[in-house]
Amino acid sequence: MIEALRNRGFIVQERTKANKLSSAFLQRYNNLPTDYMRFLNEFQLITNKDDNAWFNSIEDFNGASDSEIRWNEFEIMSLETLEGDEEACNEIRNFWNTHIPIAMAVEGEYQYLCIDLSLENYGKIYYGLEPEFEDSADFLCNSFNQLLELLSSDCEDSRLKSFK
Repeated sequence: MIEALRNRGFIVQERTKANKLSSAFLQRYNNLPTDYMRFLNEFQLITNKDDNAWFNSIEDFNGASDSEIRWNEFEIMSLETLEGDEEACNEIRNFWNTHIPIAMAVEGEYQYLCIDLSLENYGKIYYGLEPEFEDSADFLCNSFNQLLELLSSDCEDSRLKSFK
C-alpha cells in the first residue's frame, strides 16, 4: 500500500531500521490493529507534497521526530482551551484514549484521521476537525486498509481532500 500512496504523490521515506513504539505510548494504546502496526513498521515519513498533511510515525509517537506539531497536538489544544473544567477535560482524555490520531492536516482547518479503539467500533476510521476536535469525529470507513485504498484511489470524499 505504501507504493500506491507514493504513486498518488505522497512523499515516502521507507523504514531502513527497526524501531518500536515506546512503552509509555503502548500503555495508553495497547490494542492497535495489526494492519496498522504493520504499516507503522514500513515507513519513517509519509507526507503530501506541500508537507501540510502526514501520517504519524513511530518517531512521532515516541516524541523523537522533528515535527513542530506533536502527534497529540489536537488533544493538547482542547485540554488547554478547557483548562479548569475537569469534567470537559476528562471527556477529552476519554475520547483520545480510544481514538489514536494516525494522520493530521494543517492546511486551512486543522484536521485528523483516527482509528477508534473502543470495543463498539474497533478499527473504524474517523475524520475530525477544529475547533471541537472530539465532537466533530465523523465515521469515514471500516478499517485502516480501507482508508489506504481510499487515499490511493480517485475517491472524491471531501474529507480526504487535505490528505491527498
